[in-house]
Amino acid sequence: MESRFNGIKSKNSKKIEALSLHDQACFIYSSIDEQYKMIEAQINTGIDNKEVCICLVEESKEEDICKFLETRGLDVTSAKEQGILIMSNAKDVYMQFGYCDSTNLVKVFKDILYEAKRKGYKGLRIINEMNWILGVINDTEKFIEYEFKINDVIEKLDIIKICQYDINKFLPDRIKTIISTYPKVVYEDEVFKNPYYISSEEYFKPERAKMELMRLLDNIKKSVQVEDEILDLTFEYKNFLDGFTGMIFYKNLDNRFIWVNDNYVNSIGIAKEILISKSIYELFPIGDMEQYTKDDNEVIATGLAKRNIIERVITVEGEKWARTDKVPMFNRNGDIIGIIGFAFDITEEIKLQRALKKSEELYHSVYENSPLVFGIWDKDFRFVDWNKRGEEVFGWSKEEVLGKRFVDLLIPADIKPSITDVAQNLLDSGTNQITSNENITKDGTILFCEWHNTMLHDNEGNLVGTISLGLDKTEKHRAEKAILEAKEQAEKANNELSIINATLEKEIAERMEIEDELRKSKIEADSANMAKSQFLANMSHEIRTPMNGIMGMSELLLFGDLTDEQKEMVNIIKLSSNVLLKIINDILDLSKIEAGKVELKPENMNIHSMIRRIDALFSPITKNKNISFKIIINDDVPEEICVDSIKLTQVITNLIGNAIKFTGMGQIEFSIKKVKVVENKVELMISISDEGIGIKEEDIPKLFNYFTQLDDTKTKSFQGAGLGLAISKRLVEIMGGEICVESEIDKGSTFYFTFWAGIKNQQQENLAIQNNEKDKKVLKNRNILLVEDDYVSQLLIKQICKMKNWNISVAQNGKEALEILENNEFDLILMDIQMPEMSGFDLTKIIREKEKLTSEHTPIIATTAYAMERDKEHALIAGMDDYISKPIDLTKLQNIINQVIK
Repeated sequence: MESRFNGIKSKNSKKIEALSLHDQACFIYSSIDEQYKMIEAQINTGIDNKEVCICLVEESKEEDICKFLETRGLDVTSAKEQGILIMSNAKDVYMQFGYCDSTNLVKVFKDILYEAKRKGYKGLRIINEMNWILGVINDTEKFIEYEFKINDVIEKLDIIKICQYDINKFLPDRIKTIISTYPKVVYEDEVFKNPYYISSEEYFKPERAKMELMRLLDNIKKSVQVEDEILDLTFEYKNFLDGFTGMIFYKNLDNRFIWVNDNYVNSIGIAKEILISKSIYELFPIGDMEQYTKDDNEVIATGLAKRNIIERVITVEGEKWARTDKVPMFNRNGDIIGIIGFAFDITEEIKLQRALKKSEELYHSVYENSPLVFGIWDKDFRFVDWNKRGEEVFGWSKEEVLGKRFVDLLIPADIKPSITDVAQNLLDSGTNQITSNENITKDGTILFCEWHNTMLHDNEGNLVGTISLGLDKTEKHRAEKAILEAKEQAEKANNELSIINATLEKEIAERMEIEDELRKSKIEADSANMAKSQFLANMSHEIRTPMNGIMGMSELLLFGDLTDEQKEMVNIIKLSSNVLLKIINDILDLSKIEAGKVELKPENMNIHSMIRRIDALFSPITKNKNISFKIIINDDVPEEICVDSIKLTQVITNLIGNAIKFTGMGQIEFSIKKVKVVENKVELMISISDEGIGIKEEDIPKLFNYFTQLDDTKTKSFQGAGLGLAISKRLVEIMGGEICVESEIDKGSTFYFTFWAGIKNQQQENLAIQNNEKDKKVLKNRNILLVEDDYVSQLLIKQICKMKNWNISVAQNGKEALEILENNEFDLILMDIQMPEMSGFDLTKIIREKEKLTSEHTPIIATTAYAMERDKEHALIAGMDDYISKPIDLTKLQNIINQVIK
């Protein structure tokens, strides 16, 4: 039925139309879904009947009901706006000053009704939620009195009222009493006349209870009389009824069998005496009884037959199924006194239906979930169906392909004519065939598919279409094509194979010979590197030991009373020793750089302090050569940075030393500026400019090579090993920077280099202050054991200790040192590494093992002529606390002692 209201479609049952104006009905529901469907049916019927609908609901349900109505096709918003649907909170209508106000309720209904009539509507349909008010008025008598009062007014108005009650919220006796106050009952979308209705006049009469009792006794009497009449009639036609192929049964209003035929007894497998003597609740499972009684009650309530009911029956043989017609039994007065049932065993039919359903589900599952493409086409090869795999492979959805010709979607344009012919031949032949051809996907990808085509016929054998099973064989097709091409190429290649094999064998032999040579060369290079490293270590040790004596003694001589001429000679010795030591250090640096063992050791440093040290170092030299030494530090350069100060100073001194060396007169300028800052790091640039002899443009690329001096008569007059610039370049690169030079002959040169440094924070600054304070401590009266076999080194360290007021004892070797330690305690041990009988490493291990028993610890400093980085690592692994290489620097030695002695 189509509504005339905004195209809203009414889905209600015609049975709902049994309610008319002035009717009042009761609706008992057991689930929210059941309630919402009834509300929908009532509203749609009201709309169709040109009635205004008011729905009084609990506040918590209003939004959910509106959403439900929208999903069922009702335009709730439009209906509200046009006044044909009113949604109200039940409390707002029922309550007035905290009480149920029937006067206010009637006024609301009247106002809505009169406004509806004014707009041309026939009346008012009220769907009334009663759970809330029933909870407020706990006294059933008062509630019924309230209801009768409202109903009395409504009977005189053009109003239909349906009151809803949730059976789960109240006791059954209370619900039963309330139902008796309504003349009609709505049950499963149908309207029934209430046979148990009690009018307001009867309800409030004093003899009401007696009247109900008499009514019950009359019904019992009438029921027994009718049952006897039925049995007499049944006996008269017993032969006919027992011969009936189906099952027949009579039941009274209490759901008890009055009579059953023989077929019923035989099918159920229960004796007739038992069936007649017991209630059906005692005969069948409770789960089945719910359905039986529901159908029986519906027939009794409506007085209408209910046909083709499918029921499950548990018999002695197991589960069976029956198709049953149930019709009401009437007495002479037209009152319903029971039901008659006609049933047929359809167990085999149900089994077959289940099997067919399972088969259909299996077919549908295979069709939809198959890894293969399924397509169904009509006689014009237009799509009729298309499974999920087809959508996945070709990219076209089912909605996109239905009704379209497959050649227009799946076939490349250049082969459409030939495929159309193949398709027509397939239809003409009417036989199942396998075809293979190229196909195209939605995105233009070309596939090669194999189609297994089966003809479809109707019941009369007429061809109606084709079902095709598609297999994507693109990869196989490509592989076969590739194999074919490979075979052709192989045949061609076989002709050239003998030549290639001969050439290959020759190349393999030559390569193996080259690889043998490379292996030999590598072994020789590794051996040479090891020999070089060992040579450098030995040379360092052998040279540093006498250098230690030369430099140490010259430094000590300067503290004595010397004439100016003697001081000058001692200074020359010291200067020459420093030059020689620098060459040795450069060679060792070269070895470490080539071995990749140079590691940065950043530490906090003050740039201005570094510049002062550099100025103090080079100012005397520049003054002697009448060279001006200028220092420029830009204002934006941070004062405190974190960098490997030793390597940075080494690069700077190399470049300034070179500038001084090649400048006869004029000026040398040293400058620092900031390039950029990235997070907590800064990139700085240092430049050293001179007004010296300059460098030829073609010689600049040679500057940074090892052991290279420019081949020029001017530069030949300057000393040097040719390592300084090469080492400086490698150190700058390790610090993340670059080095370059600009120069012009006879006008001078400028060397630039950049490097990255950390920016010092406050915590590091405080730590540096603490370390400086610690370094200022003066260590006096310290007891020191010197373990040294070299006499010159002994004499030098003795003199140093004497100057510092340190007490020193000397052991010539490890054995003598152990004897001294047995009876003496020392604050510090200065230990040589290479000694006769026992090395410094072995002696340290013995001392540390003994200390485990005493829980004491004496600091040990290695004093060795070995100056490689690994030598320091070996000393620390052996258990020594620190390491100083020879020649021993007095200031460095004092700093190390300050650190290890707590």
